[in-house]
Amino acid sequence: MAGLPSLTEIFDEFELLDGEDRYRLLIDLGRQLEPMPDALKTDATKVRGCSASVWVYPTAQDGRLHFLADSNAAITKGIVALILSAVQDKAASEVAAWLWCNSAATTLEPLTSADPGTTASSQ
Repeated sequence: MAGLPSLTEIFDEFELLDGEDRYRLLIDLGRQLEPMPDALKTDATKVRGCSASVWVYPTAQDGRLHFLADSNAAITKGIVALILSAVQDKAASEVAAWLWCNSAATTLEPLTSADPGTTASSQ
């Protein structure tokens, strides 16, 4: 399997699409996931809190993180593929740095002081 496209490639294509075509892109990404053997779809690999069933099985190959994942819902599987496109086959330190840098973008409240752990609600 050739692997997933990069996030940049996905975002570039996503920007050109609208409506139903964006859903089709996600579904197509899900189809590009490496097959996950049924034997790995266990309670231990199941992601909690999803309305769809999602399984993620992490491995390390040559010092890099590699994930097998699957879902029983096509769009959810595409979202999983989108996430994996950012972290698949990267060193754990790269993934941690990427998550750290991008976690600020998901913060709902702006930081109000120089202390990165202080938000408006914690003052």
